[in-house]
Amino acid sequence: MSEKFVFVANYPRDSLWEILSERTCEIAQYIDEIVAVELKASETTKPAIVRNVHAWRVRPLVPAILMPHIDAKYLEWISSTEWHMADYRSYWRIQPSFLDSVLCDAQIDLTPAMGGRGTRVKVELAIAAFEGPAALRSGAAAILSSFFRRLVDGAVRHIAASVELPRK
Repeated sequence: MSEKFVFVANYPRDSLWEILSERTCEIAQYIDEIVAVELKASETTKPAIVRNVHAWRVRPLVPAILMPHIDAKYLEWISSTEWHMADYRSYWRIQPSFLDSVLCDAQIDLTPAMGGRGTRVKVELAIAAFEGPAALRSGAAAILSSFFRRLVDGAVRHIAASVELPRK
């Protein structure tokens, strides 16, 4: 299953890129469902290419009565990212704790918009097939799509709240 979506953020590409690539852990405070993001590894493999591994933990938005019935392994995942700075392109691999394989590959491209005052954000998701009930598979696809939309939205909210990165 694949999905593509495009939207425009009202902030310059460099500001959005910095938050997404270098300050990912800070985005958690701007996304209600994210409890924590922890950088596990980072390396520069070539000039202008950086690889990061982050551990993510979420809180489900469900009634409190259902919380004891949700296994914690469904609320954690690892993202492996590769950031190509020269192209403003990133590649993501998402592996949830409940699977032994990658659930999603994604590509995010940032291009200037609105005369450089904004950023066109193009996200392409490729969600892998995995064994399990159809409801779990479709739920995982919906959650991943929502995650990437909220990730970029969280970065935009971070910029808006940041004194260090004023809106241009």
